[in-house]
Amino acid sequence: MANLIKLQEQIPLGGLSRYRGIMVMNAAGKLAVNVNGNILPARYVDPVVVSLGDAVVVDIVSGETGQSEAVVTGRLTASPRPGRAKVKTVPAGSVTITVTGTDGVDYVADFVGSYTPAVGNEVLLAWNAAMPTVTGKVVPTAAPETGPPPIQPPPGPSESGRGDYRCVDASTYSAVGGWESVIPARVGRVFQGLIPGSATRAYGSWFYGGSPKELAGRTIDRVRILLPRRLAGVGNFNAPVTIIFQCHIHDRRPGGAVSLVGSPFSLTIPAGWAGDAVDLPTHFAPFLLSGGGVSIIGPDYAGFSSRTEDPSTGQIFLDWRR
Repeated sequence: MANLIKLQEQIPLGGLSRYRGIMVMNAAGKLAVNVNGNILPARYVDPVVVSLGDAVVVDIVSGETGQSEAVVTGRLTASPRPGRAKVKTVPAGSVTITVTGTDGVDYVADFVGSYTPAVGNEVLLAWNAAMPTVTGKVVPTAAPETGPPPIQPPPGPSESGRGDYRCVDASTYSAVGGWESVIPARVGRVFQGLIPGSATRAYGSWFYGGSPKELAGRTIDRVRILLPRRLAGVGNFNAPVTIIFQCHIHDRRPGGAVSLVGSPFSLTIPAGWAGDAVDLPTHFAPFLLSGGGVSIIGPDYAGFSSRTEDPSTGQIFLDWRR
């Protein structure tokens, strides 16, 4: 070691002398450092990365037994390595790209798999010996927030709409036999009028389980009911018939006759009625919104399909607004 020629004046650092060296292979085929013609085994300051031919800084340090050892502390370059660059070329199918560092020098670089190279991108560089690796694209930070975002009020409730309510039950009552006594084989059919061959009147009703109550407090502009298909063979099917509607107060079928409320409403339907929605007066609305339902009470004998024959029988439609 006494014959080593230092490239600069020795800097005494408590048993340490600093030199310039070149990375080479020694006779045993292992990486070593050439310091002015002396091929020396070396240790390395972690995480120094070097390649053959690299110019490096070598510290000659006195060991515990007086024997000196070489420690490679880093690589030597003519100028500092840039930490950023701009992508210059992106060859098709290549694992490397060309970037221009902030020092104005072009470098061949590899890139991490999470980054997709694009010409013109400003990128970050990490150095692995003499070759840079592009670790990602430089992006600006988000604009600073000046405060919490304003709380948007929830959308206001709809100002108008239509409520559709199917009946939960439909049946016919007579004073003689009670519910379902007019034609027992046809459960759920709705009849009105004087039953042929007797002095008994039939009163048919639809019940809604109180569901129209959800519209309480709103203005009802139109009330309609689905009057289903008229039953052939019941009354004079081939002639028009007047149906008289009136509200009742029940959400479900009572034990006896329904209690009727409000004024009745008459409507004449044509012969062979096939079923359709018909308008009722809006004065029916308060009774429906209170949980009541609709009955037919006219004297002319006529019958209409049951829920099993037509699931829409008695369905009511309420056009509302706030």
